[in-house]
Amino acid sequence: MVIAPASVLAQTGQIQVGGTVTENNKKLPGAVIQLYANGSLQRTITSDNGKYSLTLDLGVDYVITFSKPGYITKRINFSTQNVPTDRAKNPFSDFPIDVSIFPEVTGVDLDDVLKQPIAKIVYDPSYQKVGDFNYDDAYTKSIQSLIDKLLKAQHDAEDKAKEVDAQYRKAIAKADGEFHGKDYDNAKQDYLAAEQIKPSEQYPKDQVAAIDKLKQQATSDAAAAIAQKKSDSLAAIKKAVAQKRAADSIANAKKAADAALAAQKKKTADSLTAVTAKKKRTADSLATAKNAAAAALAAQKKKTADSLAAVDAKKKRTADSLVAAKNAAAAIAAQKKKTADSLAAVAAQKKRTADSLANAKNAAAAAIAAQKKRTADSLAAIDAKKKRTADSLAAAKNAAAAIAAQKKKTADSLTAIAAQKKRTADSLANAKNAAAAIAAQKKKTADSLAAVDAKKKRTADSLTAAKNAAAAAIAAQKKRTADSLAAVDAKKKRMADSLAAAKNAAAAAIAAQKKRTADSLAAVDAKKKRTADSLAAINAKKKRTADSLAAAKNAAAAAIAAQKQKTADSLAAIDAKKKRTADSLANAKNLANAIAAQKKRTADSLAAVDAKKKRTADSLAAAKNAAAAIAAQKKRTADSLANAKKAAADAIAAQKQKTADSLAAADAKKKRTADSLANAKNAAAAAIAAKKQRTADSLAAADAKKKRTADSLANAKNAAAAVIAAKKQRTADSLAAVDAKKKRTADSLVNAKNASAAIAAKKQRTADSLAAIDAKKKRTADSLANAKNASAAIAAQKKRTADSLAAVDAKKKRTADSLANAKNAAAAIAAQKQRTADSLAAIAAKKQRTSDSLAAVAAQKKRTADSLAAINKALNDKYTAALNKANQFYLTHTYKSALTAYQQASAIKPNENFPKQRITEIQNILAQQTPITNITPVKKDTSSKDPTEAPDSVATKYKQGITEEHVDEPGCEVTRRVVVKGTHGWIYTRKTWSWGQTYYFKGDLPITEDTWDRETQGSN
Repeated sequence: MVIAPASVLAQTGQIQVGGTVTENNKKLPGAVIQLYANGSLQRTITSDNGKYSLTLDLGVDYVITFSKPGYITKRINFSTQNVPTDRAKNPFSDFPIDVSIFPEVTGVDLDDVLKQPIAKIVYDPSYQKVGDFNYDDAYTKSIQSLIDKLLKAQHDAEDKAKEVDAQYRKAIAKADGEFHGKDYDNAKQDYLAAEQIKPSEQYPKDQVAAIDKLKQQATSDAAAAIAQKKSDSLAAIKKAVAQKRAADSIANAKKAADAALAAQKKKTADSLTAVTAKKKRTADSLATAKNAAAAALAAQKKKTADSLAAVDAKKKRTADSLVAAKNAAAAIAAQKKKTADSLAAVAAQKKRTADSLANAKNAAAAAIAAQKKRTADSLAAIDAKKKRTADSLAAAKNAAAAIAAQKKKTADSLTAIAAQKKRTADSLANAKNAAAAIAAQKKKTADSLAAVDAKKKRTADSLTAAKNAAAAAIAAQKKRTADSLAAVDAKKKRMADSLAAAKNAAAAAIAAQKKRTADSLAAVDAKKKRTADSLAAINAKKKRTADSLAAAKNAAAAAIAAQKQKTADSLAAIDAKKKRTADSLANAKNLANAIAAQKKRTADSLAAVDAKKKRTADSLAAAKNAAAAIAAQKKRTADSLANAKKAAADAIAAQKQKTADSLAAADAKKKRTADSLANAKNAAAAAIAAKKQRTADSLAAADAKKKRTADSLANAKNAAAAVIAAKKQRTADSLAAVDAKKKRTADSLVNAKNASAAIAAKKQRTADSLAAIDAKKKRTADSLANAKNASAAIAAQKKRTADSLAAVDAKKKRTADSLANAKNAAAAIAAQKQRTADSLAAIAAKKQRTSDSLAAVAAQKKRTADSLAAINKALNDKYTAALNKANQFYLTHTYKSALTAYQQASAIKPNENFPKQRITEIQNILAQQTPITNITPVKKDTSSKDPTEAPDSVATKYKQGITEEHVDEPGCEVTRRVVVKGTHGWIYTRKTWSWGQTYYFKGDLPITEDTWDRETQGSN
């Protein structure tokens, strides 16, 4: 809480800052105030009463911190910069800063608030019209949310302090009531509780010391009273004896005897009263001890029952664990069976693999034989083609012979023509007379010769064309034959290479398959060996567990025997103690001896009670330890069950996952097989289509070739006709052979492709089988590991169960011992109770009357305390209301109203110092409010106004009367009322902050709510 400055003048060129550090409106001793100038520590004040005073120079940026160990730290920036030189020559008002801090609140993070100043104070040239230091409102608005958080934390701390104070007052009030009622034991406990609430308070400590002193004094007084009574009795007896010796008559002797008898009766009565009081205390102690023993016995019985129930539950859990172990063993057996089945499946797979390899080998051999046969057929076809080629060459040779014969015929024709010419010449020579006939004959002869020449030419051209065609056909046939032979040789090489590659691939695949099969068998054998080793380790661990259980059982038996021996020793000691007690009781001969014996028995009883308490405490501690052990065992059992359950769940989940993986793998394999078949089908279809296309292209090419051959052969009419016909036949035969060879080649390719696909499928199946075997191996290893873990968990569980049973047996033994001891103590208490019953019966009535009186007194005290509490609450409420009102006036610098309110609060609680301090401070502030030297404000007389005076800026801006405006600022609602009367105007402001506080101002000066209402609600 920061207080605005008052009008107190400081020395020129300096500013006086001072105030009080408080907590809950109380001065805080030990408050630490530190002054930093431009970042450097200048001064540290540790105040005994919270008050401090600082002197600040001009032209410096100061930071003032307010703290205390264990409390929050508040910071305020005070900047004395930017003061005009003329203004610095005049003094400044003292600046009081009262700050309230509170203890750190656990769980509330105020670092982002406290690292920033809660306020900034700067020079304001317009403040109080002459310039002075004031709070930076803009900064206050900018950190309003942080201030709200700090105020909330402060309110929480105050509420907590109030709650603690209320608890403390309640505890003190209760303790005071018990103290005044002389219930010192309960009063001491409540004072100690109050001291725990407020460890720093001295009052409860003093009261505890006073109670201890009173109890000690009461004990001393009782002992002194008993001693005094004994002394008085002895004195009375001596006096009676002296009187008897001095008596001269029987009457005097009788009187003395009566007096002695009366004294003896008084002494006896006093002794009996003391004995009665002692018996009452003893009875109370015995009743308390009995109740405690009964409660302890009941608690022990309950704990024993709980322990037995826990043991039964543990046995049930152990049985469940054994059942689970049995199930796990069955699961292991099933797993072993699955492993055996898997091995059998592996063997079957191996057999199937061997059969598949044999079938593949046979298929490959058959394919190779078929290929060899097709190769032989191809070679035979090639031989046939060679023969047909030789036939074609022979036919060509025959055609050449025919051409030679034709040439011979032509030569014969020429010879015939020459003969004809000769005959014609003879005829011409003979025809001398018929010239016309000769001329005609010449013309005919010339025509015949011309025709013969043309025929010769045509014959020569035909022979040349036929010869050229035959030579071209022979050359083409030779080229085709050579190409066919080269293609056949290349095909033979390719087929041989394919057969060798297929044979090598088949051999490599068979070798790889054999190697994988051998590796699988070796892995299976290794797995069998590991399984056997795991089972041997499990059996060895079982044997070690059995040995551990036997050792634990022997140790438990030894511990039980030792405990029995200790119990026997204890019983013997108790019997000896009983004998001593009986001997002590037998020695009681007179009243004093009886009292002494009673005291001894009481002491023995108290000692027995103490011993019983100790044994009960030991039993309770042992029961607590047993409960802790059982709880730990329960936790371990729960952890074991949870681990076993988790392991089983993990195993099931893993098995499910493996099954799902297997199904997924099977599905994927099916999909791959389907895809492979589809791809093979598509590839076969594509190959067939391509083959068909190539065949069609070949046929088309053959047809084109046929057409070209036909066209070529058509030019050979005579000799070439036979050659062409023969050639056509041979060509057709060659084409048929080529087609047959193509078909055989296609069939070979299809068979080879099918064989490759079968080998690939076989490889895929073999790979899938090996992958399945590997997965099976992994599942088997996981199952064996889980079985091993389950066996280890079962062994650990058995050991923990044996330990628990041994602990339960020991606990049962200790419980039986405790019960026996409790029974003996109860018997002793019953005997003591019987001895004191008569005395208690006489005291009971008096105790009841005393109890009724005390109850009436307590009820009256309670009513009185309630009345006082109600009166105090009403006074506190009235005081708090007056103090809050006074604080509000004080915060807004309305010092006169604050003075009246503080006086009212002081009248309600005259003993409170805070209102008196505030009254003194306010009176000092009011007394020191004087004008600043050399600066005399002009006081305006508003009672009479000059009608010719010019209106001020407010009167110029606003209309006559009252104008109200509303402005919303961060964290604050502002209401502004402008009052204009004549040529003057005044601005009144009401600021309502988000935390609920409301302040009123006239210009920059704070006013009260009454002034606000009175001056802003009047008529014009």
